[in-house]
Amino acid sequence: MYSLLIAEDEPLERRALRKIIGGAFSDIVLLPDATNGRETVARVGRFDPDLLLLDIQMPYLNGIEVLKTLRAGGYPGEIIILTAHDQFDYVKDALNYGANAFLLKPETKDKIVRTVGESLERLSCTRQRQMTQQQKESILAGMADYIVRETILRIVDGDEPTPEMLRQLAEMGISFSTGFFAIVELRWRDLEQAALAPDRQRSNLEKARQAVKGGLRLDGMTVVSPVRGGTFSVFLASSKLRSMIWYRYVVSELAKQITELVRGALLLTPRIGVGGAKTEIGHFRQSYLESVQALYQTSEEKNAAVHEPHYLKALDDCAAQIGRMDTAGDAGQLIRQADELLSGLLDQPAARTIEETRGLAAVFWISLYKHFEPDYETNGRYEIRADELSDAPDAGAVRALVRDKLGALLAARRKQTAISPVVRRAMQHIQRHYADDLSLDAMSQALGVTPAYISFLLRRELGQTFSEYLLDVRMGHLRTLLQEGDYSVSELAGRLGYKDAAYFCRVVKKAMGKTVGQIKNELRADGSPPEPE
Repeated sequence: MYSLLIAEDEPLERRALRKIIGGAFSDIVLLPDATNGRETVARVGRFDPDLLLLDIQMPYLNGIEVLKTLRAGGYPGEIIILTAHDQFDYVKDALNYGANAFLLKPETKDKIVRTVGESLERLSCTRQRQMTQQQKESILAGMADYIVRETILRIVDGDEPTPEMLRQLAEMGISFSTGFFAIVELRWRDLEQAALAPDRQRSNLEKARQAVKGGLRLDGMTVVSPVRGGTFSVFLASSKLRSMIWYRYVVSELAKQITELVRGALLLTPRIGVGGAKTEIGHFRQSYLESVQALYQTSEEKNAAVHEPHYLKALDDCAAQIGRMDTAGDAGQLIRQADELLSGLLDQPAARTIEETRGLAAVFWISLYKHFEPDYETNGRYEIRADELSDAPDAGAVRALVRDKLGALLAARRKQTAISPVVRRAMQHIQRHYADDLSLDAMSQALGVTPAYISFLLRRELGQTFSEYLLDVRMGHLRTLLQEGDYSVSELAGRLGYKDAAYFCRVVKKAMGKTVGQIKNELRADGSPPEPE
């Protein structure tokens, strides 16, 4: 028999791990869980488990500190690191301090069972506690694909690779081949013609994304991003792309496969914009912006377009001037300043068509949004959707749309600056832990502030109690879950922090004025009969 300790501060994660491991291994005794770093060290000292599943991010002591403490104290057991992070120092530090394996959250049941099984095999064969250099290199190789994917997704989010990131990639032996981005969008009018409700654009786009992610067959590495702002992106890298002939062939094949896969999933034709191939990771962001611009070169007759390098210097100049804008300045002045920049960009002779005007505005807005984006999660509320730009008939309408969006974004920033640091931390804590069994006392303890003081500040600055704000956050995530997946009421309750499904249903009815089933039926887009209550 073997003993296993789970050290994880998220209740849902702990329950899931216990269920998976307990169901898969009859020869493992599950010890009482640890919920923070200090508790982990204490329980390892008390129980001396054979295996430890150790989360990187925990209160009081993080996973690396726990790992270092345990190994320094002579703990010989197998340690499997649980992490949702792509920070390379974590990987190197964990290996240096004696981690035996990694699980990257969220992980599949099969991978969890396989990783724990491999630890059991090592225990039963040798009981050897020290990792060889070969084992370390093997783990790093297994992490490489994940790190590459996360790096590409950071680029989509606008995070340029820093010198430190590039140095760490080089140290780990991770290099990037020549690559380019393609961006995919569904038009609302196409959804309507296909009898798919436009208000379900995101869920339909998710179906298209899953079809593309699972069906692409190309020579090279592909990364498909999550849905963001009414689009999703595909990144393809291959050493062969250095050949212009090969690049043009791959672009043609990529557009063909994406079109066929989306048609197979939704019976409609997507719009596809393709950026230029770049030979260095530092230039991949430019390829993404080029794909955004190319999206607006498509038409009814041509659903895919490849970027042609108009306005690169003008766009770079605009981005530089946006970066110098005072984020705390007068809103009216900032809007006028941005409008003048956009007007100068769109008034150049090469802006021949409304499609090019929309494409330039889309790239221009990406720079504006990145510069003025609030610190808290906005769920894409202030992004300019592709359909909004497509409905703008001329340059004047495009400029008006950008002005309106920037005004709303600046108003959100002003509201944020009026919120005290304590309330902002409380909001962030609730948004991160809404799925937990969260209470005002637990949050006040985590933030180091008394419950009475937090309650006073929430009422004064947000006009809501702790319970009211938590309920708003949970109901917002409820709609997202209903749009993106087919969950049972019990699953929904668990994902939103409710232990009792019946109580959860009563809360939803009181808060939303509708039952869970009624909300789900309103969000359905496939034309099937309403679900029974």
